[in-house]
Amino acid sequence: MEAGESYPLVVLGAGPAGATFAAHAGALGMPVLLLDAHTFPRDKICGDALSGNTTYELEKLPGSPVPDFLERVPATASGGIRFVAPGGKVLDLKLKRTRKGFPSSGLVAKRMDFDAFLWQQATAWPTVEFVQCKVQQIEALPLGWNIQTSQGSIKAEVIVAADGAQSRFVRELQKGEAIHRKHHSAGLRMYMENVQGFSSDGLIELHFRKDLLPGYFWMFPMPGNRANVGLGVRSDVVARKRLKLRPKLLEIVHEQSVLGERFSEASALEQPQGFGLPLGSTRRKAGGTGFVVLGDAAGLIDPFSGEGIGPAMASGRLAAALMHEAWNGKTWMHRDFESFTDRLWKHVGDDFRISLLLQRLLRFPPLFDAVVARCNRSPKWHQSLEMMLDRPEERKQMARPGFWLSLLRG
Repeated sequence: MEAGESYPLVVLGAGPAGATFAAHAGALGMPVLLLDAHTFPRDKICGDALSGNTTYELEKLPGSPVPDFLERVPATASGGIRFVAPGGKVLDLKLKRTRKGFPSSGLVAKRMDFDAFLWQQATAWPTVEFVQCKVQQIEALPLGWNIQTSQGSIKAEVIVAADGAQSRFVRELQKGEAIHRKHHSAGLRMYMENVQGFSSDGLIELHFRKDLLPGYFWMFPMPGNRANVGLGVRSDVVARKRLKLRPKLLEIVHEQSVLGERFSEASALEQPQGFGLPLGSTRRKAGGTGFVVLGDAAGLIDPFSGEGIGPAMASGRLAAALMHEAWNGKTWMHRDFESFTDRLWKHVGDDFRISLLLQRLLRFPPLFDAVVARCNRSPKWHQSLEMMLDRPEERKQMARPGFWLSLLRG
């Protein structure tokens, strides 16, 4: 990167969204300047769970890197999800479908390792240039953008904003618009070792405690007898209940209960680390003249599960395809990417709408308990929910009120 130069395509952020975009665009021969404030590997506060959506996007990466990923990234195979309802009832949903080459559909891997792998996939393409620098200011020009960085000022014809939940680019677009706490989540993560009681098939655990609803406490098994434990709570709930999340997390892992016994021999490897995320419970503008917005910056966080990696990678792949349609090899045939919002939400919208419905279900803890109890009594409904966990096309049934009435009535 040279100060004062103009670049056709500048990507802000080299996390999963930005790196996935750069990998696909690089494979298509497009020139990409990829900027990030950090060098890789670097830590990213997260639950570290990689869903079937994420392994699907890994399969889609150019160059077929799955064998390389499995060899280089330490990961625990996850056989499904254990849901613990507010009343304490447990529902285990197993993943039946596996991705080609993967030991299971889901995995748990540290973001430090996962993001570094994606960054290496992106920067391996000769048309992708990576520069470690801080973006300090972004200014719209009559045609393009002026980007002030810690290494000087450059111009971009098109910006791909993948700079995370605190996106500077999005803040510039919103002109100081306040955060809508109902569509935002606060979270904490803490790495621990020697946590007891995980299932033999590596189920990740979501504990929907009454004091956190519609949020949850999570426990994810990791390689090396370690675990990622944490809290995710909607920001308006944190404010209304005046929750102190760090004391609450420590209270949960030390309380004298069945759960507390699982931590009786455990030790923390770090202090709780906080983060905030915009939820996909509302549709945000993701494209316009000379820009697209990806990943966390676009609010692509599942409102129920808190998953963000798979949707972020999908947004990068979809944006690269759209950009390539507008690129003739030397210049842009057009720079209006207003259609990207529709294209993106056509991909994620159904899942997010269903997740929002599930989030709303958590306002009625006895109803959630009843659903879990019914599925545990009925092999038919248990199998149906497992199929829906595996197959997005089946999951659409959850959007119908009749589905829930039939489930509860049996």
